[in-house]
Amino acid sequence: MKLSRHTAAYISVFCALFISGVDVSQAEVFGSWVKASMTALVIMLALAFYLHSINSHKKITNQTGLYWIACLIALAGLSLAWSIDLSATNTAIVAWIYTLCAAYLLIGLGLPSAMTVIVVSFAWLCAISLALSPIWPDAFMLNQGAMRFRGLFYGPHALAQPAAICLCIIASGILLVRKSVLFMLTLIIGACLLLTFSRQALAAAMTGIVIAMLMRVRTYSHIAIISSISIFLMIGLSYAYISDHGLTEIVSFDGGDDIQSLTGRTFIWEATLNLIQQKPYFGYGFGAGGIALHDYYQTITTFGWTTYNAHNAFLQILLDFGVTGLILFLIMLGYWFVKSFSVLPVLFFPTFMCVMLLSFVERGFYSVGGFIPLILMLALLSCNSCMNRASSLNWPREVGHRLRRGWHSKI
Repeated sequence: MKLSRHTAAYISVFCALFISGVDVSQAEVFGSWVKASMTALVIMLALAFYLHSINSHKKITNQTGLYWIACLIALAGLSLAWSIDLSATNTAIVAWIYTLCAAYLLIGLGLPSAMTVIVVSFAWLCAISLALSPIWPDAFMLNQGAMRFRGLFYGPHALAQPAAICLCIIASGILLVRKSVLFMLTLIIGACLLLTFSRQALAAAMTGIVIAMLMRVRTYSHIAIISSISIFLMIGLSYAYISDHGLTEIVSFDGGDDIQSLTGRTFIWEATLNLIQQKPYFGYGFGAGGIALHDYYQTITTFGWTTYNAHNAFLQILLDFGVTGLILFLIMLGYWFVKSFSVLPVLFFPTFMCVMLLSFVERGFYSVGGFIPLILMLALLSCNSCMNRASSLNWPREVGHRLRRGWHSKI
């Protein structure tokens, strides 16, 4: 039986999300073997479809965006020459390669289909996490004085960031699903986001949703989105009432002391800046900056606690690549921002704003492969023709009618 590109895209996205986000540390060797197998599978699927279409003259990617991604991977390869941890650099390079492979499979479907695959795949992981939460003790973790939901993921933020972006994508109205499915997707993902108690992700999600809704107030599906968002907000408020947490306690942990330091981020940023000053031009190697931060932070803290994460995408880039890499990423982000006004603005502009808000307090678009880099690559690789490819697929009648009306009339 011939494997369709749509099925291959679902497999690759699920694998990419699993590899980058799901915690299999308890499985040890078996978990590592599973992730290595998934990585190889995604790369082989992309390679197979590329070889199959090599004789086709149809353009499915934006060549300028592909050029900038290739420049990044080339710079990452060059950084092996000065990396302080070759294993970390190799891991990061492989992560961005399998993410690029997943983006290549997705972009061939067209943007509406690609985003549908991404959101549905992530929703399945959220649904499994919620289903296992009553019987799995590790589904919640004590963090900053609160029990926060993480489900199958590494931590609350690993779940909250993709959830915030998925809600922005849903709010854009481009998903090729029925209203009932749209409602369930919003409910499941929104509930998971609320249970993480991630304030930055909630703020970023609401910002993106509001922007998307303002850009598409005349489309039919806003009623379903508003109603489902209202429901999961009511669930969150009900939980706060039942658990006797006041609004101030929900917004602030540890009596409010965490807000002044952004939950300790200002101290991490200070340590990161000290490290950047030592290697300002080319950094410590792609993916290896976290190792340097871990070792340095361990020597200056008296609490026996350390971190690999600078909790700021731009500082993390400076750690890994120095000023050279930062310039490259600023060009890529600027290209995404400019394109967000011409290629499906109702999707890419709210998503861009959400990603930027997350990237100031987390790794965001500079994660080690996975969800947000996948969105970045799709934005860079997309072109106007990507919006029309989905019309040939067998979607529900109401979705087909929406596609025939044309996307540009609603933007």
